[in-house]
Amino acid sequence: MWQSLRKVYMDSRKPMDSVFNLWIARPLATPLVLFFEKIGFSPNQVTILGLWWMLLAGMSWVSVLWTPSTAGVQSIHLWVGLILVELAYVFDCVDGQLARRTNRTSRLGGELDFLIDELKAYVLVASLSTYWWKTGDASVVPLYWGVGGLVVVASALTMTRFVRSDVVQAEGAMGIAQHGDSAVARHQRSAFWWVLMPARLVTQYPQSLPIFFLFNAVDLFVMLYSGLHGIYAVGRLGQVTWRFFRR
Repeated sequence: MWQSLRKVYMDSRKPMDSVFNLWIARPLATPLVLFFEKIGFSPNQVTILGLWWMLLAGMSWVSVLWTPSTAGVQSIHLWVGLILVELAYVFDCVDGQLARRTNRTSRLGGELDFLIDELKAYVLVASLSTYWWKTGDASVVPLYWGVGGLVVVASALTMTRFVRSDVVQAEGAMGIAQHGDSAVARHQRSAFWWVLMPARLVTQYPQSLPIFFLFNAVDLFVMLYSGLHGIYAVGRLGQVTWRFFRR
């Protein structure tokens, strides 16, 4: 059995990946890859299942609006949501590993994966901002951060979708890798890797959320997550502006 799982893991992993994926997420995903392969699930079906786990996580955080306002109950909702987020991320690993192992990678699958990642980011910001507002700061500040966070995250993801579009890629206008290229490899090729890698640790929330939750810093996570996406969106907008206005 262990030999079979090891083979599935080796067959389905990426050439370059983060430490978190290599040692935690993908080993946890490997038995599920084998399971879904045996029952005939497609990678796209697994992708959709991952979204539902994330929706349940958001519901766990938002449900503090209707539960007793005690620290113990609120803490349960917080950590249950985290477990569901991690499960959603494991499924996000499963779909890619299953696609690579069964040779069912496709452009449609890549687009669906990006769409689901977008929806997960919106759920994350909206639900954690609600949790922050209910449990920490009764003022409108968390709501401002929630609305602003949704705007900047949506802007950042829209910019990413544009620069990775077929037309832009065909012209080589922005020099952006296609979705699915290793983010680790991209950051290592950049002169600013020492800034990009710590920022990625925050934006890759399955890795960073446990740390923020451990220190009861939901507010800090929402601010950093939104702020980093805002910086990225402004940078990409500047890049696009320069591309179309330069001589």
